[in-house]
Amino acid sequence: MAAPPTTSKQLQTVLSWMEAYNAWDVDAIASHLTDDYHHYTLPQSLGRPVATSREQYVDSFRQYQALFTAFHVVPSEIIETHDKIVLHASSTGTSATGALYANEYIIIVTLREGSNGSYAISNVKEFVDSRFNADFFAAERERVAEKTTQAAS
Repeated sequence: MAAPPTTSKQLQTVLSWMEAYNAWDVDAIASHLTDDYHHYTLPQSLGRPVATSREQYVDSFRQYQALFTAFHVVPSEIIETHDKIVLHASSTGTSATGALYANEYIIIVTLREGSNGSYAISNVKEFVDSRFNADFFAAERERVAEKTTQAAS
């Protein structure tokens, strides 16, 4: 997912951030975020909490990491403005119980330019496939409970 040399600094930042997700490297992910980073998982009907700092997001992401053994995200469409990148993307992965994961997203990334001319991500609104998410995580909780029961027997 390396960006061509003519790609804007903003898009280079976002593509590098996505590569960090594909490497499952939380420190590399965090390195692209501002201290006051906000992350929204939408729609709100999912009831997901909003991360209101880089530190809070990293803590929640580490919990999410424990649920998967593999994860890969690929953008299929990218729209860029002066301070936002909008991505239509899809992901595949494998849960801790071995279940296949496949989701679709619209991700709105807001960037902020630093004093040195580099860009960091200050805000993400991540719209997920809510039906898939609800069904997958409910089934995953059942699989975990079943494995726990089997292990205790």
